Amino acid sequence: MVKTTIYIEDDGCSRRNAELSKLYQYFLVNGFTVVDDPALAGYILLSTCAFKKKEEDHSVRRIRELMDYEAELIIYGCLPDIAPSRFAEFAHLRCLSPKNLDEIDALFDGIRVRYADMTNADMSASTVRATPLPKALKKFWHEFEISSSFFLKTARYAEKRMKKMLNPDERRYNLFICRGCFGGCSYCGIQRAIGPLKSCSEEEILNQLRKGLNEGYRDFVILGDDVGAYGLDRESTFPVLLSRLLQESDAFKAGKEGCSVRFHVEEIHPRWLVKYERELAPVFGSDMISSILCPVQSGSDRVLELMNRGHMAGPVEGILARMRSLNPDILMTTQIMVGFPSETEDDFKATLDFVCRTPFSLVTIFPYHEKENTPSGRIEPKVPDDVIEERVNEAIRYLKRNNVKARLSCI
Repeated sequence: MVKTTIYIEDDGCSRRNAELSKLYQYFLVNGFTVVDDPALAGYILLSTCAFKKKEEDHSVRRIRELMDYEAELIIYGCLPDIAPSRFAEFAHLRCLSPKNLDEIDALFDGIRVRYADMTNADMSASTVRATPLPKALKKFWHEFEISSSFFLKTARYAEKRMKKMLNPDERRYNLFICRGCFGGCSYCGIQRAIGPLKSCSEEEILNQLRKGLNEGYRDFVILGDDVGAYGLDRESTFPVLLSRLLQESDAFKAGKEGCSVRFHVEEIHPRWLVKYERELAPVFGSDMISSILCPVQSGSDRVLELMNRGHMAGPVEGILARMRSLNPDILMTTQIMVGFPSETEDDFKATLDFVCRTPFSLVTIFPYHEKENTPSGRIEPKVPDDVIEERVNEAIRYLKRNNVKARLSCI
């Protein structure tokens, strides 16, 4: 087997997949051939996910399957740090966390261009793709169960594939602005994998934008593990960066009749809306801000405090309403968590009422899943699994009755 051939599998989130786009270019400039079949590879790079139990299960299953090939298997992504007990089975494999991505050079021989010397503008301008159909069918077989949650997720995958078929020219360019997180949510283990905040320079991000514009892209997704925290490690802020992106786009559009540029903020923690409301108001009022994902997680201040989210429901509700008045066409989406430890029926109802009062176009529902070594694991009492499932179903019914589109979990 030729060692300079590599197979890359990207089953992680949009942030990790954006990093893999850059890694794809990294391997090409270092003389590797990227192949589509692991049987043809000298190396296999598997990006793992441990966002919820089913993602953990899928990652563990894929590691076992890919270990059967002759190639050297290298594990990337969040599984080793978020679920160390489950990963112990694979302790003999080499692995790399997002927080240590710059150390990738040491895993391969003959590296001429260091990863640290590449910029995000070097990444390929690809969108985060839906799971390929053969792999999706295999995953469907492994995860099949007779439950409303399973069929809802399956329907969502089918909907996404259909949209891709009907709109093949719909392209989005990812602007990856920062890795790492500034927060400390009590239920989250991701920070152990991604590390502290590390922002790209404004000029590097502007170069990404210029490259995308010159290649014909007009929709740009602003990505990062904690986009609202951007710049706090380099004497800048997210509102300043966003203003510069809009200014650069205005300059590009000058003299180009009918040219429109749209930005999609994915995703911003509510705490940054509160902190930067005054600075963000004129920016979000621009018609170039097309959509925003703001995960509120709960409408109960008691639960938000236990989650260590750093914000309360009332101020966020007011800010989002004012944002909608400034930009009536903006698409606002959110995420809520159902079944957080000690969540009562009143807490649950407060969350549903909150998202119905707030001008969200779409709500994604996440059933609580306990992560290893997280503070929320010590909070009692736990909400039983059957109660969580019933609340998820009730949330979907309730939101539908109130004309709010809802979907379950991630694809």
